[in-house]
Amino acid sequence: MTKSLHALRAVAVVLLVGAAATLTFGSPAEPTVDGQIGASEYQFHYFDEDINMDVYWTVTDEDLYIAVKAPATGWVSVGFRPGVPTEEEEAKMEGVDFLIGYVQGGQAFARDDYGDTPFTHKADTELGGQDNIEAFAGSEANGTTIFEFKRALNTKDEFDAVIPVLGEVYLAYSNADDFTTIHTERTEVEINFATGFAEKEEHEE
Repeated sequence: MTKSLHALRAVAVVLLVGAAATLTFGSPAEPTVDGQIGASEYQFHYFDEDINMDVYWTVTDEDLYIAVKAPATGWVSVGFRPGVPTEEEEAKMEGVDFLIGYVQGGQAFARDDYGDTPFTHKADTELGGQDNIEAFAGSEANGTTIFEFKRALNTKDEFDAVIPVLGEVYLAYSNADDFTTIHTERTEVEINFATGFAEKEEHEE
């Protein structure tokens, strides 16, 4: 392989409709789950222009590290639905695997949830599953919340998606410090966590 080809593989940038995902190659370093997002700490980055929410992630051999940053003072969430949703499934919560967290009084709280109906979600533990968040941390300052999660790519829990997966990702946040208040903003984007591919459909005005 030539030096020029090595250079081309070193860094690639993909620009898609309403999305920007930066791709890097090689064995990724494990991020530090401390409620802060360091420069170049994560392998991939996606910014959603519709709701001004950042998503950062790194995939290792066994784990997913994911961080979200939102203009909110309440909960923040990322949800995973493997595959392409049907018209009935789109924008609904049933069957979606959620990681949700918030910061209150300087302390971080997190929960592993599952969409049990089209419009509600519950903790996996309430449905007979397990909370498979291995580590989490959050911070809140100047009207912005940062939250980091670590979980296994395959938890073998029926209420968790297997990652990496090409599928619909649900992003949302609220200004309420709980796990149940309705979102302030939400959106969906197609992401492949293994490759960094991110794409969002244009919305009609």
